[in-house]
Formats: sequence, structure tokens, C-alpha cells
Amino acid sequence: MQGAEYRELLRPLFDERRVILAGNLAVGWTPTVRLVRSLGATEVLVIGTEGTGAGPLPDPGDATVVALPAPRSRSMMESIRSGLARLHDPPAELVEAVRRFDPQGKALVLGDFLGTAPELDGRPYLAYRRPEWFALEDKTVADALWDRAGVERAPSLIVRAERPPLLQAAAQLDAGVGTVWSGDTREGFNGGAEYVRWVRTPREVDAAVRFFRSHCGRVRVMAFLDGVPCSIHGIVFPDHVATSRPVEMVTLRHPPDSGTGGLFYAGCATFYDPPADVRSRMCEVARRVGAMLREDVAFRGAFTVDGVVTGGRFLPTELNPRMGAGLSVVAAGLRDLPIQLLMDALVGGVDLAYEPVQFEADLVAAADTHRFGGTWRALPGETESRIDVPLAFTDGRWRWPGAEDRRAGKLTTGPSGLGAFVRCGFEAAETPIGLSVGPRAAAFWAFADRQLGTSVGPLSAAAP
Repeated sequence: MQGAEYRELLRPLFDERRVILAGNLAVGWTPTVRLVRSLGATEVLVIGTEGTGAGPLPDPGDATVVALPAPRSRSMMESIRSGLARLHDPPAELVEAVRRFDPQGKALVLGDFLGTAPELDGRPYLAYRRPEWFALEDKTVADALWDRAGVERAPSLIVRAERPPLLQAAAQLDAGVGTVWSGDTREGFNGGAEYVRWVRTPREVDAAVRFFRSHCGRVRVMAFLDGVPCSIHGIVFPDHVATSRPVEMVTLRHPPDSGTGGLFYAGCATFYDPPADVRSRMCEVARRVGAMLREDVAFRGAFTVDGVVTGGRFLPTELNPRMGAGLSVVAAGLRDLPIQLLMDALVGGVDLAYEPVQFEADLVAAADTHRFGGTWRALPGETESRIDVPLAFTDGRWRWPGAEDRRAGKLTTGPSGLGAFVRCGFEAAETPIGLSVGPRAAAFWAFADRQLGTSVGPLSAAAP
């Protein structure tokens, strides 16, 4: 089946209905607005709980947009949590907009993929993250999960967020290049490597101990795994666990003692190909974990296993029992595939007329043929708004293009909850297939520091 055929299966869900799209940045809903209107939605209300964002808003004729002021935050996680909190305890402005749009309370409500609220002012979300699913996102419970599923992993220790046990664990596990410390979810959801520290020096020990004592109760410590960070998605159906192709997680490295935590997560892409046997093992890991999630907590929908391709193996590091950014990049290979809506329908128990095995084959074949991705990050500071500005890439450096240059990437910048948002989408025709995009991404952030005034600092990627 083609992406448009999967899209048409959703028409009965939206035809002749009002639809509310709630959460995240308002601009993030623009493609969804076009989609649900094409499927027969009569009116659409967009609620941006984290502000407007960078990019085009929905056409005024297609949707009413209510963008709450972006919460000023000190970190990406704080910004996301603030937006999610507005859905759990909606402010008066949000409630008034919802009731004005849907006075009878019959609209179909779609939320952010991170959402854990079951309803919006009495209107149930089509899909949300159940508490028992969310609990498994805690980085300190992942290793027990791998063991139950029979998945190979690196040695680790779970210790209290205090200096003596942290130092003892690090000394026991360090293989010579430092250890990685990952915090629990005491303060709520965390991701994007924000509660992860690569600890190599005494100064980094001091900084990490201060951070985790302030924010966490427990910390997982493991040896640093030198390799290409990757993830593999699984999709849990009632009678099948589908798997996607591997996705490279663009996780770059700061030099020691830079005061940054050592790691810089900045996007994902599908250009990199792990060895064939490693890819097969990644898919087997996803199938095992998905089957266990279905059995243990009645899980449905997409999840991702993150890890590192290292030494001819894939070693997992964390489970995200939800759709990750990488699945959208994978799904971009199958044109017009409404991946998020399909996952929402699956989580919501809507029975759509397609075969999971065929869906898996269609998704993987298209993703292997058509590669996508790039590097992006929310940052402190301010930047002017730009949309899809061409960039050239030659001799390992990004630059503004000349008249004869081929476009290697496209730059988008604008506001975010942290202040600024910067993204470079890599052009598939100009990006080598098979190789890690890490060096290309690191070079882009050097360009951003030079030309856009960001202050990311020196970055490097995993060695080939």
C-alpha cells in the first residue's frame, strides 16, 4: 500500500467532525491540519501550549490557532514539561477557547505524542500515555527490562544520587574513557540527553554530582560506549510487533571540562547503515521488547530502543515507550503516510483495515530507499526567523551558497521556549548513504556559531 492509501483508512475517524489539536508548538500542527481537513474535518482548533514556534502556521481558513505564550525555560525539558502541564491543568484561556470552539463537547481531540493527560476539559484524547507505560521510561529501570527480555546489554550499576556511591560505581565500570550517568524521572519525563552526563574528569564529577543530587534520587552508571548512537523503533499491534529500520541519533561530543555534560543531542537521520548482522540484531531486540511490553502492560503503538552500535554489536541504553522523533524520519520515506495519526488510532483502539505485516514491509522498504534527517536543537538566545534557506557543504564545511553551488542543506531558525531554534535538514541527494552524519552535523554547529551567533562551542562525532 502507498502512504495515501493508509491515509484514506483514517477518513471515517475525521469525516464531518470538529477536531482539536492540543500541545507543543502551534506550527508543529500545520501538516496535521492540512491532513485532517483533507479527510473531512469540518473545523479545526490548534492549541500551542509551548508558543508559536518557527515555521508556517496553518492557513486561517483551515484552523483557528490559539498559541499560549511560550514558557520561558532554562532547559528543553523544562519547556516541554511546562507545555504538558498546561494540558493537565488547562489555564482559563485554553479552556475558554476549547468551549467556544466545541460547546457540545463532541470534538475529536488529538494531543502531543508525549501527553499523559487522558482528557481535555472533559473531552477524551484519542491517545495518551498510560501511567504504567510512562513508568518504563525511567532510565534506571531499563536494564532490568533488557534482562527480562533476554537482550544483551552493557554492565551498569544503579546507585543513589550521592557522591560516594556514584564514584564507587564509576571506578568499577570505567574502561578508560569515562562513564555515563543517567538520572531517573523523579522530576518527570526527561530526554534529549538532558539528564545524561559523560563524566571524565574531576571537574565533571563535581558538576554531575551537583546536578543529580538536585534533580534525581537514583542514577544509572555505565561505561562510555564509543560508537554510533542509534535507535530502533517497534510498533506493537494486538498480534504483531513491527520493526523499522535503524535511525542514527545525532549525539555529538563536547570536549572535557566544557561545562556542558559532555553530550549534545541534536536530531536524527536515516543515512547511516549499521552492518547487516547488527541491523538484524536491532530488529530482534525491538521484537522481543515489544512482545514483553504487550504482555506486561498491554502496550500499543510505537516505542523506541536507543543504544550504541559499537564493536560489531548494538547495546541498548534506554527505552522510550512512545513514538520518538526517529519514526517520523523513517516514515518520511513513504510519502503521505500519516504515521502519528496511525499510531494514535492504534493506541486508541481504533481498528483500521490494514495488515501489520504488510505495513512493516511498506514502511521499511520506503525508508531504505528514501533517506531523510538532519540536525536541530533549541538553544538559549535569540535568532531571526528563516525558513528553508539553502546551504552549501564543501570540504567538510557549511557555508552560504554561491550561484553555482548545489544545495546540501536547508536552514530554518526561529523562536523556541529556550529562546531560539536552529535546524539544518540534509538534502538526500547530497548526503552520502551508509556513513554516519555525525561529522556533517558537527560541522553545521560550527557554522551556526560562526554565522548565526550561537554559542554551542566545539563538537566532535564518533570516529568511523
